[in-house]
Amino acid sequence: MTSSPRHVPLSFVFPESDGRMEGWGRFVELHAKGGRVATLTRLAKGDVVRLSFEAASEKAELSRADVLKVFRDLDGYFVAELRFLDEGLQARLAKALVALLAS
Repeated sequence: MTSSPRHVPLSFVFPESDGRMEGWGRFVELHAKGGRVATLTRLAKGDVVRLSFEAASEKAELSRADVLKVFRDLDGYFVAELRFLDEGLQARLAKALVALLAS
């Protein structure tokens, strides 16, 4: 997996919210099964989020994702590894990313 020179913005909410506000961030890495996100919103391993974003002509609206790993970078951003839970989104995103790379 390689980083893209263009970052994909996203917003997210916590479906099992304990009063946490929605957040926003950007994908610094994106693949069909998930990606790596940078955000100022505190994320923790085990969180479930609902993401909205558009990448490679594929749009996701409130798609569920698991937070697998999190670390804090030197600039204070939370960098989280996410796994998409929607297999339909994974398939559509895989096709869109292959088409993007082929063009």
